[in-house]
Amino acid sequence: MKILYISQYCYPEVGATSNRAMANAQSLKENGHDVTILTEMPNHPKGIIFDGYKGKLIVKENMKSLDIIRLWVFTSQIKNFITRLLFYTSFSITGSIYMLFSRKKYDLIYVSSPPLFVAIIGLFIKMIYPKTKMIFEVRDMWPDSAIDLGELKNKWLIKFSLKLEHLAYKKSIAIITVTENLRHKISQKGFSLNKIYAIPNGTDMIDNAGKDYLSPYLDHAEKFKIIYTGNLGIAQNLTTILEAAAILKNKDIAFYLIGAGPEEQKLKDIAKENDLDNVVFTGIVPKDDIPAYYAHAHCSIVPLRKIALFESAIPSKIFDSMALGLPVLVGVDGEAQEVIERSKAGINYEPEDAQSLSDAILNMYNNRELLAEFSANGINFVKENYDRRVLAQKIEGIINKHISD
Repeated sequence: MKILYISQYCYPEVGATSNRAMANAQSLKENGHDVTILTEMPNHPKGIIFDGYKGKLIVKENMKSLDIIRLWVFTSQIKNFITRLLFYTSFSITGSIYMLFSRKKYDLIYVSSPPLFVAIIGLFIKMIYPKTKMIFEVRDMWPDSAIDLGELKNKWLIKFSLKLEHLAYKKSIAIITVTENLRHKISQKGFSLNKIYAIPNGTDMIDNAGKDYLSPYLDHAEKFKIIYTGNLGIAQNLTTILEAAAILKNKDIAFYLIGAGPEEQKLKDIAKENDLDNVVFTGIVPKDDIPAYYAHAHCSIVPLRKIALFESAIPSKIFDSMALGLPVLVGVDGEAQEVIERSKAGINYEPEDAQSLSDAILNMYNNRELLAEFSANGINFVKENYDRRVLAQKIEGIINKHISD
């Protein structure tokens, strides 16, 4: 089967979206399918095109046994509504133009969202080749999430986005999402549960558990080390971590924020104003180096804002932590809390509540035997439930079930 996998974010960009796309595409390739990934010139999260791709409109390459087509996209280090809109729409435009002139036919288009605008490429292909089947992956409800976060306010753009969302669902032979909560929310928009599937995020770090990594914590080697990895963005409200760092400033505890994002400078300013020398901003760390940070930390933090939208979210960094034996502090309402309760691999704290986070940290800090229990429980839990290779195979099963309909 010839499959076009459309994802705006892809390796060597780091993050859950890139990891999921590569795992899914590689699994399909290993099972005999002809897979091509259509994506942007790598630039996420800083909005700077990576070396080797600058000044190019199209790059075709083979990476990790996969054919990858990279297209020009508008980028900016300034993150606001206008620049994000240009970023998203530019890829949908260049992707559609490329597919118009490439004239290559595929049996299946697998479209991964958000951003929602990638659906335009898939729908455009179906307009040219009506017999081509499409599967739409929803990792986050958009435009709902952007509206709830206050990022999307223009009524005309909201109306357009809702119509685009509905059309993408309607034209897909199957819809794949990452949680049961999201599955039911999509169904409530008028679509049968029989075509909607929940395949959660997982981890590909299981084989890394137990490896001996050189510690990167040279400045705080003896301290109790807590890490956050990922986007430094609005959705996470990482000021809560800084407030907890202020509360625990006199303890032998260091906080590491690994990553970049639109809130990075604001967070650095807060840390400087409050003299938080127990907080370290590492910037972006290559994916291959991340396990070393996990392996030599004591626990990780997974936060999201306290809004109904995120009750459907289960951040994949929870599973990365567990896979490497790192206990997790989770400040996310809903299904993510249930994961921690089932796994017994960490502690839930109240989202956006610095005192609740501080109490949870001290619970771990003062009880190293508890940390050891959480570590062992987490490794076993992800092996049984969240191996990304197994989850990718389930996606292929869904494809095979619907492709002949």
